[in-house]
Amino acid sequence: MLNLFLTYKCSLKCDYCFATGLANEFPEVLSKDNFSRLRKWLNNNGIMSLALLGGEPTLHPHMEQFLYQLQENGIMVAIFTNGLFNEGVRESLTSNVANFVINYNDPSTYRESEWKLLHNNLNCLKENGCRVSFSKNFAKKSLRYDYLLEACREYRIKKVRYDITRPNPNKYNDHYDLNDTKEVLNKVVSFVRECDAGGIQTGLDCCIPLCYFEDEDRDFLKKVSLKFSGICHPSIDIHPDLSASYCLPMRHVTIEDVTKYAGERAILQYFSESVRNIRFSNPSSACKECCDYKTRCQGGCLALKGSAIL
Repeated sequence: MLNLFLTYKCSLKCDYCFATGLANEFPEVLSKDNFSRLRKWLNNNGIMSLALLGGEPTLHPHMEQFLYQLQENGIMVAIFTNGLFNEGVRESLTSNVANFVINYNDPSTYRESEWKLLHNNLNCLKENGCRVSFSKNFAKKSLRYDYLLEACREYRIKKVRYDITRPNPNKYNDHYDLNDTKEVLNKVVSFVRECDAGGIQTGLDCCIPLCYFEDEDRDFLKKVSLKFSGICHPSIDIHPDLSASYCLPMRHVTIEDVTKYAGERAILQYFSESVRNIRFSNPSSACKECCDYKTRCQGGCLALKGSAIL
């Protein structure tokens, strides 16, 4: 699924966010003209699903109009949101969004008014029978997850996306590097095990070196956690000017205009070829001796590997 970033403005300032600072690079929101051009490209290439992200995508002044137009074209929309959208857009969201992915943070990080709004919105989505999943980012200052499991039970959430935090290409954020990733993995495994015991399906957003896990834990995650892998593939993150990046942490691997390419597959191929020198460059001694290297594992996050090479 392609990721379209409507705006990089956000109502929160999470210290682990890897999109912080892109509002300076892209101060303008996605224009109507660019959206119209992208919608035509989606239709011409038979692309029937799209994820809307930010920043906070619901802050875009024309988001509701965009949703209606995408629905008219039969395009399934998922929206990645902090859940703090105002009451005025609830109806258009519940009517036109196929799947909500809500980044549900530690309760201590919200103001009282934000916490109330978040739960009012969650209740609205629940009452309207919307498909909702949560996302959890494991950062050095954000390792708790008991609050999230409690909310899953309260709002009948059956899917959670998770990841360890990835580096911000613009400024330092609270993230794990290649060396300290192992520190958090016991917490991650415990989280997935508790989710599985509670009937909650999990999915890993990016990749983690397979050798960082004990055999039993790795086999368990492969069995129960979707997309659990040692290899990452292009996200295709489309910016408001219709340029696109491999992913936000890999902002430097980019194309100027997605509509100049013959569909999603052509973009995937370009990005995959562009990172080949990073994916398997400068392997560690452990990677060289590992049978999974270059087959099921690339030795860690490409953004971290790339920064080490640069």
